[in-house]
Amino acid sequence: MQSGVGVAIFLFLMSGGGAYARDVSCTKEQLRQKNCLLQKDGGSYQFLRGNLSINDGVWKEVVKVPLEEKGTEWASLRLIERAHRKFYELKIWMPPDEGVSLQTLRWVIVELVGTKTELRLNQVIQKRRSFLEEKKTELMDKMEKHTLNVRGKKIHWTVGHLKGEF
Repeated sequence: MQSGVGVAIFLFLMSGGGAYARDVSCTKEQLRQKNCLLQKDGGSYQFLRGNLSINDGVWKEVVKVPLEEKGTEWASLRLIERAHRKFYELKIWMPPDEGVSLQTLRWVIVELVGTKTELRLNQVIQKRRSFLEEKKTELMDKMEKHTLNVRGKKIHWTVGHLKGEF
């Protein structure tokens, strides 16, 4: 029985099903502080208050995190690999416009190529309205279904009815 489980796990990993298990994410506390160190495949990625320090073992570069501004809130941040390409995925709550309590959650995908970055996707996936004066409650829209899928050497994305590739 025990060897059967090992064989099943091995076949799952070899089929590519375990590829996403290698994604690494920031903790909730790191997201709150906007200070997160992620390491993957010999590379080191330090996200700190709007900057990303990339160390690929040979070169080091500091770049800006897109959309980062005063009042943003990081909902999630992770390093992902799809089709042998590295990306970071950031879900970020944007501050409300002045006089309006409506915030948008943006899904941002940035490709990591060596020590360079390239913004690949920036889409709204959810909205929320805060009632801070009353009971500090929030009213949220349903989150749009959003996916990244690999087809050949291309990455296909969907957000609701929108589709694209890179």
